[in-house]
Order: sequence, then structure tokens, then C-alpha cells
Amino acid sequence: MDEASTTTHNSLHSLFKTFNSSELCEWQEEPSNEDNFVLRTTEDGSVELAKSSLNKCIEYLTNEPEDKTLKQTFFYTYRAFSNDEEVFIKLLQRYGYVSDPLLQIRVATFVQEWVEFSLCDFTEGFIEKILFFAEHVLTENGHNDLSSSIKQSIIGSKGRRLERDLFTPFVFDADFRFENYASSLIAETLTWIDFHMFSRIRPFELSEIKWQGPDRHKESPNVCSVISRFNMLSLWVSSTIVSKENLQERADSIVKLLEVLDCLLGLNNFTSLFAIFAGLNSVSVFRLKQTYKLIPERSKEIFIKISTLTNSKGVYRNYREYIETVTGPCIPYYGVALTSIIFCCEGSTSLTAENRINFSGFKIVASIAKKLLEYQKASYSIEPDITLKEKLLFLPFMSESDQYTLSLLREPRRT
Repeated sequence: MDEASTTTHNSLHSLFKTFNSSELCEWQEEPSNEDNFVLRTTEDGSVELAKSSLNKCIEYLTNEPEDKTLKQTFFYTYRAFSNDEEVFIKLLQRYGYVSDPLLQIRVATFVQEWVEFSLCDFTEGFIEKILFFAEHVLTENGHNDLSSSIKQSIIGSKGRRLERDLFTPFVFDADFRFENYASSLIAETLTWIDFHMFSRIRPFELSEIKWQGPDRHKESPNVCSVISRFNMLSLWVSSTIVSKENLQERADSIVKLLEVLDCLLGLNNFTSLFAIFAGLNSVSVFRLKQTYKLIPERSKEIFIKISTLTNSKGVYRNYREYIETVTGPCIPYYGVALTSIIFCCEGSTSLTAENRINFSGFKIVASIAKKLLEYQKASYSIEPDITLKEKLLFLPFMSESDQYTLSLLREPRRT
């Protein structure tokens, strides 16, 4: 073994110690067979990985030619069948398996792309291990450019890690009168709040229906937050309307909310749009026939337009077709994507009967998650009203049963 190889081996050995592994484990994997590695030909004639062991997957991802679709699927879903440290150990084993510079470059390039995609989810301790790999292992093998690239990716992404901590809660206000604010200002402020919450969602939260599991607040905290936010806004809308004793005031509130909906549509904010319209369509509000008689024609036109857009027929076909036409920043209605992921996960398993990773199923989940999270890339240029933002962050609401009791009081059933 030459001096450079010995030095690299020592660096890898030191790095493995940080994973509580005293020895540099060798890359061990049986030759490809029907049990550990299966490719399949798709309908369009392309070849894709159907199932494999984790070792074979890492091997395939770091070979030529590059499989960009599998790489995307892996980045979006690997936490459903593995974890950060196990993946990195496999990559280090692969890197140290042979002294082939080209293979080392492919492994290091994969690490760099992984860092760019997932750094926001890494712990500080894990990042230090990646930096050690870049600063010592790669430089000792002469891969200085890749070492610099990985370090720059970490420095650049750390800024995004800090940005995610800027969203802080404010004081709960039970006396909020939204009618005193311009509809456009309300819509813009809701959009600012929604985008900051939506932009926090990470790919790993969307695998394995984690937002419905017993550890959902730990494994899928940001998805749980946007779901809670949606429910809060919807319940606040219906609570606000039925809480008003005066018939005209109830009608005025509905008119105002419809104006807000029209503004939200212009801003491509489908999250708050669906939430507010759900509140307007709640049993407690929708039954207020006398109130709706006071709604002017212009407002009724908005109601019909939003009702058509949010119709659930054809798995929200109208909405799905409409969102394909929008340009600029957009906050999608995530309920459609989450429902699709649920159907996919319920129709397939993470692991095959042979305990191999089911990449065919994960590919579909990754595709849905990628399409949803693509909207995080284009942000809004909105400076929210600070006072209004504080009021809209935490909205008071009643239980659905209390709402219905008030609704009957406002407009009793006709015998």
C-alpha cells in the first residue's frame, strides 16, 4: 500500500471511529442476483431499479451511467428504510473499497449532491463528519475540487438552516375583527404565513404517512403544523360567522371572506383558499339561508368560481388542471398530494417479502413529494403587516358542536 493510500486508510479509520466503529469495515456484498438486485423495463422502454439491498442500491447509485430518477427517489425517501449514518457508512465503505479515483469521485459527487439536498435535516454532529470526510479523506486523495465543493455546499445551506428559525409565535388575540382590514392585506398576510410554514416541510416528512403515525409531531412536525393551521383557519371562519348575532353582520363577514378568497386566488395561495372555503361550507354556516339571501351578486359569482375550483370530483380535477397553468410563486393545496401519498403507501410496502427495498413504490412517492415541494423554490415578495400577522397567526375558534348550537340559535329550524 503506497503512502497516500495508507494516509487515506487512516483518515477513514478515524472517521469510522466517530460512528462507534473501531475498524474500517470492508465493502461486502454478494454478486447481483434475483434476491438482492432486480431491474425492470418500464412501459416507455427505460430500465429502472425495482428492488435491491441497501448495499446494491449504493453500488448502483455510484456506478456509471448515472440514474438520476433513482437518485431523486433515494434522496426523497431513504429515511423510510435507512438513516443518515447508515447511508454515510455505506458510502465510506464504497469509497474505501478500491483505490479507483473515478469511483472515489462518483462517491464524493454523490455525497455533495446529498448534502445539497438534505443538509437542513442533518444534525451538527453529522455535518462535522461530512466535513472531516471532505477536509481529510478527499484532500489526501487529491480530490481538492470536490472537497471545496462539499464545504461550500455546507456553508451555503447553513444560511437556509438559520432562515427556518425566523418564524416565531406571537400573542393569541381573541378579539380580532378582520373586517377592519383590507381584503388584499389579509390575503397577503395569510400568504406570508402559509409560505413560511409550507417552506419548512422536508422530504422525509412525506414518506410512510408519518404525519398520521404515533410519533407524527417528531417525525413529521411541519406537515402536522400546516394541517393544524388549515384546521384552525377553517374553524375560525365558521366560528366568526355564527358568533355574530346580527343578520347583516353575518352577511358582511361572508362577503368580506369571499373578497379575501378572490385575492388569495390571485396570489396562488390555494392552502388558505381551501381552508377558508371549507369554513364557509361547514354545516353550521352553509345552513344559514337567511344570511346568504343578503349576499350580493358579485360575491355569489366569487362563491361559484371558488366552488367550481375546489370541487372534489375526479380527485380535485379542476384544481389540478388549474394549478398547472399558474405562473410565479404558489402555495399548493397539500391535501391532494398527501391523499395521493396515502393511497400509494397503502397499496405497496416499503420492503418486499425478501426484506429488500421496494424502489418501485418509493419512486411514486418521491415523484409526488417532489412535485409538491418544487413550489418551495419560488418565494413571495411580501412585507406583511406586523400587527395583522400577529392576529392571524393564532386564531380563536369554537368546537364544531358549539358552532352548530349557535347556528341554530341564529337561524332556528323551520318546523
